[in-house]
Amino acid sequence: MTKPVPLNVPLILREVEGYLDLVMVLSDRFELDGTARDQVARRVLHFLDRIPPDREYDVERLYYRGEALRVMERYEESLVALQEAAELHPGQVHIWLAIGWCEKRLDRIERAISALEEAALIDPENALVHYNLACYFSLAGDADMALDELGKASRVDVHYLNLVKDELDFDPIRDDPRLALMLSELLTP
Repeated sequence: MTKPVPLNVPLILREVEGYLDLVMVLSDRFELDGTARDQVARRVLHFLDRIPPDREYDVERLYYRGEALRVMERYEESLVALQEAAELHPGQVHIWLAIGWCEKRLDRIERAISALEEAALIDPENALVHYNLACYFSLAGDADMALDELGKASRVDVHYLNLVKDELDFDPIRDDPRLALMLSELLTP
């Protein structure tokens, strides 16, 4: 009788991360067919289901489960896994970003803002966090906070100002002269 081969959990987690990176990059650049996207996400879930509960890997397992469900646009289910991961390790910015992303898609902007404020407490110099907070405050109709957060993002990485013109989340404050001034400063050498 042969002994079962133990699972190489770190290898499985790297493979899962690779699949998720692939589907997210393809989704960002191309109109990815929902069936293909979901097939990759289901494969990720299948791999994750093979990993037994283990405190050493629970945060990653839950985070990747949340990301796979998010890819499949199953946001409520994604939030269950992501929030559980955040409870186990509240100091991980990427988990709070994913929670905020899901809350936004569920039109719960105040909850999305709260999630990103948690992320900003963890990493106050994270431009992506501040940029997303600017988007969410804009959607909430709070131009002052949106512009403040956009300013923080651009002070860390001016590249984020380039994204504003194509970002629909800024439509609620698009006519604010302060936004126009901020963007014009980008074009001024």
